Amino acid sequence: MRFFVLKLNGYSIFTISFIISRIKTELMVYSSALRNILSISVLVLFFTQCATCKKLEKVAPITINSPYYVQSGQGIKQADFMIYLPVEKNKEDIVLNHVYFKGKKLQLSYDQNELVYVGQYTSFPKPDIIMSGDPKKEFGNTLPEKKEKIPFELKSGEAVVCYTKNSEEAHFKLDTIKEKKE
Repeated sequence: MRFFVLKLNGYSIFTISFIISRIKTELMVYSSALRNILSISVLVLFFTQCATCKKLEKVAPITINSPYYVQSGQGIKQADFMIYLPVEKNKEDIVLNHVYFKGKKLQLSYDQNELVYVGQYTSFPKPDIIMSGDPKKEFGNTLPEKKEKIPFELKSGEAVVCYTKNSEEAHFKLDTIKEKKE
């Protein structure tokens, strides 16, 4: 009895089926390794994101007495305001850098005579934009500024103060900032 083996381009069917099964096995090994690498990458990104989250201190390192703000805009557009953070005595190693309030990040400056940190927000009028069919006339237009999103969810009357102590940056929250009339 004779066995006939079908040959395709010099390879027998047995050889071809062996090669195909070998390829399938290799693909399964590589796909599981790729799945593991992907899972590890997602975990690393998750923990890295958590490490960059801003953590709020439970107790403020400096005593702030009755913080308040003054709205200075007129009419419907009351966008300009100043925030005042009166302190009892400023400790040498603590510097209040900026405050997040009303969706804005305000730089703080210290007035030694009044013992108060002051932050000011001023909205500038939007410049006129030239719209024309001639691109040369639109050349002077500037791009609108991108709004910076603050890293905290704040309710009305709340603020987060960023401070530096011994060259380390930290944050604490103020819950009740009242408005004073001019």
